[in-house]
Amino acid sequence: TFGIAVLSGQVMFAILLGVITVQALREYSGLVNLPPTYRRVLIVSGVVAIIGAASSINIFLMLPALLLLLGSLQPLMSRSPNGVRHLAFAALGWAYIGWFLGHLALIQSDIAGGPGLLLALGLTVGLSDVGAFTIGSIVGGPRLAPRLSPNKTWAGVAGNFIGAYA
Repeated sequence: TFGIAVLSGQVMFAILLGVITVQALREYSGLVNLPPTYRRVLIVSGVVAIIGAASSINIFLMLPALLLLLGSLQPLMSRSPNGVRHLAFAALGWAYIGWFLGHLALIQSDIAGGPGLLLALGLTVGLSDVGAFTIGSIVGGPRLAPRLSPNKTWAGVAGNFIGAYA
């Protein structure tokens, strides 16, 4: 799907990035327990980042300041005792997910050979995941972080590097 979207042009790739952004921000919002209004604003602003990146680099570069100013109104209007905390988590989620994924749209549209770079990046990520799973499953060994992800092993980390190198 990733390769087809990259090769289908900027609009199709932006749609894929939008879908990925929405799903990632939905999961993130649940992990940090954002209230529904913050979740909706976060998801919409994530999609705005993708649209901004696909439209113009200048629009994309203005978004952090603009969205932070607009986002700071939400805790003021809700008067929630945890409003600033929720804003901080929402801003972090937007920057970590929406903003970073928006850069992929910029790579495709603004860098010479961008689609080729994206295909290479997608292949590298895919091979690193396959290497981590395969070698981690076969070799096993000591757990990497049992409380966070009990099935990840140090052998899987080695497989990740081998897959990415391949």
